[in-house]
Amino acid sequence: LQDMEALRESEERFRATFEQAAVGIAHVAPDGHWTRVNQRLCDILGYTMEELLQHTFHDITHPDDLEAERNFEQQMLAREISHYAMEKRYIRKDGSIVWTDLTVSLVWDAAGAPKYFIWVIEDISQRKAIQRELDEYREQLEQRVAERTNQLQAAYTDLESFSYSVSHDLRAPLRAIDGFAAILLEDYAPHLDDEGKRLFQVVSDNARKMGQLIDDILAFSRAGRLELLVTNLDMNALAEEVWQGLEPQRAGRSVAFRLATLPAAYGDPAAIRQVLQNFLSNALKFTRGREPALIELGGHQESGESIFYVRDNGVGFDMAYVSRLFGLFQRLHGM
Repeated sequence: LQDMEALRESEERFRATFEQAAVGIAHVAPDGHWTRVNQRLCDILGYTMEELLQHTFHDITHPDDLEAERNFEQQMLAREISHYAMEKRYIRKDGSIVWTDLTVSLVWDAAGAPKYFIWVIEDISQRKAIQRELDEYREQLEQRVAERTNQLQAAYTDLESFSYSVSHDLRAPLRAIDGFAAILLEDYAPHLDDEGKRLFQVVSDNARKMGQLIDDILAFSRAGRLELLVTNLDMNALAEEVWQGLEPQRAGRSVAFRLATLPAAYGDPAAIRQVLQNFLSNALKFTRGREPALIELGGHQESGESIFYVRDNGVGFDMAYVSRLFGLFQRLHGM
């Protein structure tokens, strides 16, 4: 009696587990017929229990998944594998497709013959829908990246053409202007008054300024295409080197340069050298007339970043125009 009671309790636990599981569970005969299904499986597939038991699993399997499943089934029957798992599509009663995650094992009888398959089926349609959306978004993103890359390449090509034009087509007339102005000034100086000589000198000076502007444009275009070689930087040594290189700009002037102990930095030496040169050169330029000129380069670390500044006692600028300060070829002061 105790054995019978234990058997009855075991059967009840199995029945409750089978019927109330949150996933679809089924027993499938070796010939593919459903022999037992739970309600969750009926909900997933859209059939009643009676309807499912009249079908084989082949009847409602998506054609594209049938061959793979049959291969797995043959391997199990040949005892080559003990179980298998796959993502599989079923055709619901209403004709719609449902994606599932299928796990299958095989029960053998005492004589060693296949008895039935145990199928556990989880509905993953929502997960698949999200995956499709992600795939579509990824494809769109890759397409946008490809389009932007093509546009960027076209822009680089245009910039190369522009640089070539600037370098070759504009320099020749500028050299002619400067050269002929110099010839006129030399050959006809006796016939010119002081104002005439000054005007010729203005023409020559502006031709040379235009040449310098061309050099600046070309330098800018090259800077945008250079590959950065990032390394640890000794900022104090770099600053000293840049300041020494600016000696011609400060010759004959009274300039006090205060260099604080700078924090280490991580960057491209050539690019950072150019940044320091630009800042310090500007400081020298806009402190003309100050006696003495005071220029300070300092820095500190904050939130994992090294922050540097250049401060001087020059003419300064109106903070109302600060947004223009680093605009390409913008000026806040006259020549």
